[in-house]
Amino acid sequence: MSKQPCQPINDHIAAEIAAIHKKYPKLGHHGILSALEDGGIRVDPQELERFMTERHVEAEKPFKPMKFRGAPSWLGGDPRGDQ
Repeated sequence: MSKQPCQPINDHIAAEIAAIHKKYPKLGHHGILSALEDGGIRVDPQELERFMTERHVEAEKPFKPMKFRGAPSWLGGDPRGDQ
């Protein structure tokens, strides 16, 4: 069972990475690597990570709601946060 050799990241593969990142902005380099491999493109994981770092391609952070509950006291809310 022989694996395909890793391809260098050229303009075509860079465009594929950009398209995957635009379609799935929450994917990090592991997810993008899996998506590329699903598409038949095999790249070196360290080269992909370096490429993404140099181009500032980062996964979107998940939404985290604020820890505060209820209305603020200056809007008539309970200053303790109890409801």
